[in-house]
Amino acid sequence: MASGAVTAVTGPDGRTVRYGYNSQRQVTSVTYPDGLRSSREYDERGRLTAETSRSGETTRYSYDDPASELPTGIQDATGSTKQMAWSRYGQLLAFTDCSGYTTRYEYDRYGQQIAVHREEGISTYSSYNPRGQLVSQKDAQGVKSVMSTAPQAT
Repeated sequence: MASGAVTAVTGPDGRTVRYGYNSQRQVTSVTYPDGLRSSREYDERGRLTAETSRSGETTRYSYDDPASELPTGIQDATGSTKQMAWSRYGQLLAFTDCSGYTTRYEYDRYGQQIAVHREEGISTYSSYNPRGQLVSQKDAQGVKSVMSTAPQAT
């Protein structure tokens, strides 16, 4: 059991939720008052590899890069798979859904998302002020939305 970790929480109704942990202090199980249980599995690096819901449905996570903390694949309980590609800075570069449609993301040198390109040829663009606040977005039809930010008090 993980020292100092919350192992049970009892609500005002007297019903208790119990938590189980591994040696790395990661939650491995949650047992609900109705007796149903959810669980999580981790690899040797401590990355989440599977989680099973209280209804028994399991989602699995895969990692292509042994050094990455970010999953590159997610397989849901139906067997449908989603794929992700990440930048070295942890930014999502591409997401392929279970239908095979890919959405690509672009970022500026400050790490702000400046474009989203969907497989259907639909793109949206964002721009930011020098403070890094979103100031406008342009959708696929060319309609520009301008955001207003209140001045900060000094």
